[in-house]
Amino acid sequence: MVQTQLPFRDKLALTRAKARVGCLYNESHFKTNPTADMTEPKTWMCLICGWIYDEAAGLPDDGIAPGTPWKQLPMNWVCPECGARKEDFEMVQI
Repeated sequence: MVQTQLPFRDKLALTRAKARVGCLYNESHFKTNPTADMTEPKTWMCLICGWIYDEAAGLPDDGIAPGTPWKQLPMNWVCPECGARKEDFEMVQI
């Protein structure tokens, strides 16, 4: 039987090492949320002109498919009415 050598002498050393790593990296950050993609579509309003982007509807005329979440719009995307940037939009409930 081949025995594998661990870099830790005992379980206590391994536990301490995991604790140190856990302080640096929150393990929950790396876990995936299975319901993350199943959220309800949201609406975003331009704070400059009041135009509404509805994730459920998208903007098919501009090549943005229905169901496209806000975070997937390109960073250089602008309001089709007034040219405001994404930073000038706020999520609203309708």
